[in-house]
Amino acid sequence: MPEEYMGTKFVTSFLGREKQGCPEMLSFSGKLAQFEDKNNGNFSLRCTKGFFISSGGSGLGHLKEDDVVLVKDYDAATNTVLAQGPKEPSSESIMHYLIYQRFPETGAILHVHDPELLEKDITTTGKEAPYGTPEIAELALKALNKSSIINLKAHGTVCIGTTLEECLGKILNLRRTK
Repeated sequence: MPEEYMGTKFVTSFLGREKQGCPEMLSFSGKLAQFEDKNNGNFSLRCTKGFFISSGGSGLGHLKEDDVVLVKDYDAATNTVLAQGPKEPSSESIMHYLIYQRFPETGAILHVHDPELLEKDITTTGKEAPYGTPEIAELALKALNKSSIINLKAHGTVCIGTTLEECLGKILNLRRTK
């Protein structure tokens, strides 16, 4: 059973609280409404300043302008995410940050919580780890070395790609497999 959501497990250092405005994130959001009743998830898009990510607790399928946060950096020594935006970034910001660092060709990440997908026979992390921690991020990195779509054991599915559309396509194809 997935861990109950309790917010972020890192410190956010805000470099500004103004809305970030990422039209691509907002327009893509509507395509994710089918995942909203499945305990949400998060998604991000690389940009020249870092990456845009959905805010913590935002509705995947109904993202609003103030639900987009720009993550500029992560300091592992202090467990601090440097961000700009009106809200806290997603609790999985560390995982997204480390994925973009390890896989420079990645332009987008989609993370959904769908019990049906967790049953699929794909690369899965070897053990469970608390959400939003460096530990779960490291497990994801290890699994993503083998495949661009993985399951985080007893948690959710992560897909990396060049675009959000590509990520969604991979997840929908996985849903259709037996």
